Amino acid sequence: MTGGDDVHVIEVIELTARRHGQKVLDGVGFQVRPGQVTGLLGLPGSGKTAVLRRMLQLDPGGGRALYDGRTFRALPHPMRTVGVVLDPLAVNPGRTVAGHLKLALSADPGAAPGGRRERIAAVLDVCGLGDRARSRISELTEGMTVRLALAQALLGDPQVLLLDEPEYGLEPEGQAWLNALLRAYAAQGRCVLVTGQNTDAMVGRADRILVLDEGRLIGQRTARQATRELSGDCVIVRTPQVLRFAAVLVAAGAEPTQLDGACLEVRGLDRARIGDLAFRNEIPLHELAVRSAAEDPVVAVLEACRRPPAVLPVQAPAAVRVPEHAEARVAMPFGREGAQGEAESSLESELLSVVEMPRSASEEASASAESREPLGNVRLREAGVMEDTEGASGADVAGLSSVEQESAR
Repeated sequence: MTGGDDVHVIEVIELTARRHGQKVLDGVGFQVRPGQVTGLLGLPGSGKTAVLRRMLQLDPGGGRALYDGRTFRALPHPMRTVGVVLDPLAVNPGRTVAGHLKLALSADPGAAPGGRRERIAAVLDVCGLGDRARSRISELTEGMTVRLALAQALLGDPQVLLLDEPEYGLEPEGQAWLNALLRAYAAQGRCVLVTGQNTDAMVGRADRILVLDEGRLIGQRTARQATRELSGDCVIVRTPQVLRFAAVLVAAGAEPTQLDGACLEVRGLDRARIGDLAFRNEIPLHELAVRSAAEDPVVAVLEACRRPPAVLPVQAPAAVRVPEHAEARVAMPFGREGAQGEAESSLESELLSVVEMPRSASEEASASAESREPLGNVRLREAGVMEDTEGASGADVAGLSSVEQESAR
């Protein structure tokens, strides 16, 4: 792959952003160099996605990101310069895989000068989806959908890849495939910036790691330095004879690393043993101190990102209360005569008694009229003497009331 618009370096200059009155990014600045994979590591909410969105001028804020001196919106062919993965699962499940990539290419007609069909076939083959061109996205697994997002980022054969946590959703073998893809891409002299929140995964993926905490860039480490600093405390040695003392320490079994012109970071020996070696070899020491990993904020974030994220329990919705005497039946659209119809109407009346329905004014008037039924009728109905008075004449009702009066005497 050879990109159309060469980019030698990406400069991110003092990016700032606010959301709901809160500061999200606070003067974040760094460089992404070609030929290496740069990782942006931080805990959830540290501002990793916000950095990428500001680099693409998707969110308002201060600062800028320059691709060889030009902002993203000033690029003549954005897809040929920058390939992006922000939310790999934000796709239309009804489209086919090839149709999704054709729609993406339509946004930048000059992104595939060699032909759209050939370019789509090439990126699908690179991402392991060569036999899925006609499949619906809804038929893909989550890992395949992530691969489709990566294929879309590669459509324009860009010189820069900006990937926001692309490993999530990939199957285990997909993790190794992603690492190999990014390293091969960077080996062609291209720029790769990938975010993540897992230190171990980032160490295996990136050459240089930028550490972000609460919207601020607090430091950077190479992958080797990050691995070494996570192994525990070290001894800082400052001496004018750095190279000579480093050779002495290596011969004694230590692992010295030169931090600057006169400073060594030593692992494998304690401070007392290092002091004895310096005394015996007549090497002056200007500093001999133990540096704890907990004292370094960069190491603290590296350690925090090694822990698995907390999983919040899923709260079940409140259960709907169903009366115990209600039968588990399905109401049919048409009633039936006979005993089954009576049972269904009985069930309906029981359910209606649980849910009080609003009544109209006429129903309220009739209900109030029924409530003025003579007291004698009520007592006879309770005693079982009066079962049905519907259709009875007024004389019959009066007779029954007199019988009730005689029994009362």
